[in-house]
Amino acid sequence: MKRSLKLLAASLAAVTAMTFASVGASAYKIKTIDGVRYKYSDDGKKQLGKYNGWTTLKSGAKYYYKDGVRIKDTWLKMNGKRTYYFGSDGKMATGELILGTKIYYFGQDGRVIYGIEAKGSRATRSGITLTLNGIALGDDKVVVSTGQAFGIERLTASGKWEAQPVLYKQNQVFTDLGVKFFSEGRLVQRTEELNWESVYGKLDAGEYRLTKTYTVKLPNAAKYDQKTLYIPFTVKVVDTAEAAWGINMSVSEVTTDGLAINITQNSNYVGDVSWSGGYTLEIQEKTGEWSEVNKAARKKAVFPDLDVIFSNSSAKAKGDVEVNSARDKIDFYTGELSAGHYRIKRIFTGNCNNVKGTLPAYAEFDITADTPNSWGVSFGCESDASETGITLYAGVTSASTANIYGDIWTGEDYEIEHLGKDGDWEALEPVTEDGEIYWNDLGIILPENDTRKLTVNWSSIYGKLAKGTYRISKTFYSYGNSSLNPPAVSRTMYCTFTIDAGSVNIGDYTLDISVTKASAGSLTLALTRSGKYSGSVYWDHGFDIYKKNSKGVFKLYKSTSAINGSDYDTVDLPLDRTVKTVLDVSSHYPDLTAGTYRIKLKITDQTGHLKYANADFIIS
Repeated sequence: MKRSLKLLAASLAAVTAMTFASVGASAYKIKTIDGVRYKYSDDGKKQLGKYNGWTTLKSGAKYYYKDGVRIKDTWLKMNGKRTYYFGSDGKMATGELILGTKIYYFGQDGRVIYGIEAKGSRATRSGITLTLNGIALGDDKVVVSTGQAFGIERLTASGKWEAQPVLYKQNQVFTDLGVKFFSEGRLVQRTEELNWESVYGKLDAGEYRLTKTYTVKLPNAAKYDQKTLYIPFTVKVVDTAEAAWGINMSVSEVTTDGLAINITQNSNYVGDVSWSGGYTLEIQEKTGEWSEVNKAARKKAVFPDLDVIFSNSSAKAKGDVEVNSARDKIDFYTGELSAGHYRIKRIFTGNCNNVKGTLPAYAEFDITADTPNSWGVSFGCESDASETGITLYAGVTSASTANIYGDIWTGEDYEIEHLGKDGDWEALEPVTEDGEIYWNDLGIILPENDTRKLTVNWSSIYGKLAKGTYRISKTFYSYGNSSLNPPAVSRTMYCTFTIDAGSVNIGDYTLDISVTKASAGSLTLALTRSGKYSGSVYWDHGFDIYKKNSKGVFKLYKSTSAINGSDYDTVDLPLDRTVKTVLDVSSHYPDLTAGTYRIKLKITDQTGHLKYANADFIIS
């Protein structure tokens, strides 16, 4: 009798696995311990191992256990034929199931009837690569197909999908092509380039989904059912060559007057990308915005005649680190850069990875007080500045990377500029009698691997400097070849310093000047002084007159100058008051003819600092 019961239990267990019979029909008991199901003998005393097999609930839901645990989120193939899928709760799938970009349909017995896939790749603002594949077929009588029509929906900030407005309805005409996922029992794979620009225009950056209607006719079904495919994609506004074509631009060997540009591209990008030798320099302002450095110099610059192209006919295998690379060295068209955070911009032209056009690439770099220059010259301020002078240092302290030959030298000459409130450097006007500066023709050779001190006293040239920020510039010279014949090559370097002495801030007053009456021999002037500065300000009758030429440029009239005025005939300019005066110009400019003129006045404050004010007038 015991032998018969064992055979019966074995037979029933086999039937259970094949027919989804409930556990209650088996000749053993099931116990769950710590979430794991075990088989026990009918009397519950002997454990027979972990349970493997099907379980059907009264609701009809079916589950499968392996080693006593309900399987989840997985496929199960049985007897080498039927394939089943179990969801996140372990329940056997029936009906329609969407797994990512794949859609399956299961019969009530859990077997796959069909499976299709719809996915997009390489999305741009204008289109997408669409892939439609048949991926599983359990019955060759199934018919699944779609047409050419599609729609676009955008994900809003509130998390809802909204239809993308159609801009050109006249172009929304589709051919009702029957695109099949299966043909004669075989899986069909189809890839097409879908372009929607003629219907929707170019899409903005955001999350979208493509909608396509497809029809399904199941075996023994009387009619076709219509369903909708949703194909998600992301549009990124590609505004750099790096984002579009994988162009990576970096810099090295940075000096104050040049650098090396390194450009690479990994070979997973298919197509052509090219560029020439031009570039733009930009500096980051305190606001974080970028502004071009010396646009006028760029327009006049002659760039190297480069014509470089990266060309890939096919993408390499995933993980391949092969790259295209190029490198070129440049000298800044601006001359030497002062301290700041910069970036270099270069324009690339490409037809690569479904993106065609011209796009920029950027590489950032810093210029600091420690940044070397290509000549290897070290130059700076040795000491703090006084109102009348400063000590500088200069020498050759590193190897030159520029194309120069022989000694590097400088002269006695220099120039001083003041940093204005608008952030621009303004050259100081000399206070010499004739407004000119005369330098001794000295050649100071810079020592190698050392520096020498250069003492500067500007009291006879610029007078005493008022409180403010300044920079002093010196020009250095060498030869551009080994012949040691002129012309020599030169470069200008700067050192910035601050004058803290005194209580008067340079530029703390303004002077408005107007010509209220003009004749060939005299001008009536109105001068109004305003600002915070409360010290004395005066005009010594010094002036120059310029005439506007046919090109719209003001030129000193007949090279005559009266800018230095006189020490005994001065006009005080009180704060917040208008002073009117008649100026006799006939002794210096006796023959002012009809035309447009400009008068330039030299104004002095009690610190000896000079300012200049202009006013235009017309002689008719």
